[in-house]
Amino acid sequence: MKKLMKKDHKGFTLVEVIVVLVILAIMAAVLIPSLIGYIDKSRENSIVSETRSLVTAVQSLASEKYGENNDAHTVVYTLGASDAATVIAYSEVEALCELKNLDTNVTDTNIEGGKVKEITYKSGDKQCVYNEGKYTVSDAA
Repeated sequence: MKKLMKKDHKGFTLVEVIVVLVILAIMAAVLIPSLIGYIDKSRENSIVSETRSLVTAVQSLASEKYGENNDAHTVVYTLGASDAATVIAYSEVEALCELKNLDTNVTDTNIEGGKVKEITYKSGDKQCVYNEGKYTVSDAA
């Protein structure tokens, strides 16, 4: 009779399982908002890095063109697809900075006298503006 009454108690009770699930839910509620902040920060750092690469490539090509067309006037360069003396081709910039679709992702440029003054670059839902040494990230319009 005693053998029948003796039971092996293995496993967890329902209360113990619910307590563990509640603790995990609290931890997730605390952790998820902070992870979202890190993801946004990572996206901002990524677009700033891409913009730096773009600015370096454009600066290199603008300096080269300025040296070739050295004159007394301030030369204003633009990014474009033509081969004019004051146009820096998108294909040249894409080859240097390894970014694609610059014709649609670069909206504003200001390159005077072989120096990059301002570039606006868009990637995904973010936009980065380089303005004389300062990078500003915002949501794309």
